[in-house]
Amino acid sequence: MLTIQELNNENVNRYFNDEGEQVVYVGYQFRIDSEQTSTHTALENVEIIGSIIDDYMSGDKYYCLRRIGNFAKYPMQNDNNVITGYLRYEGHIEKNTNTIYRR
Repeated sequence: MLTIQELNNENVNRYFNDEGEQVVYVGYQFRIDSEQTSTHTALENVEIIGSIIDDYMSGDKYYCLRRIGNFAKYPMQNDNNVITGYLRYEGHIEKNTNTIYRR
């Protein structure tokens, strides 16, 4: 299971003009929950899915969203057969053109 959560969507005060807010700071978290399959362990499945997401987020369309921290992986608290992984990304998006800026 993959869950995408918006962590931040905040005004960036230094990018205001007469029309108001122009750029927003955004942060997203991808949560990956996976069980063992006949060919891979739960941890391997989380790593495979995480690699696919990270490759996509590093590709042409979203490469300006910077990954925050390491790829965290933990056993689910109530079920040791499920591994949960977290990937986080952040960036600045210009509202009118949807241009993604990276520092």
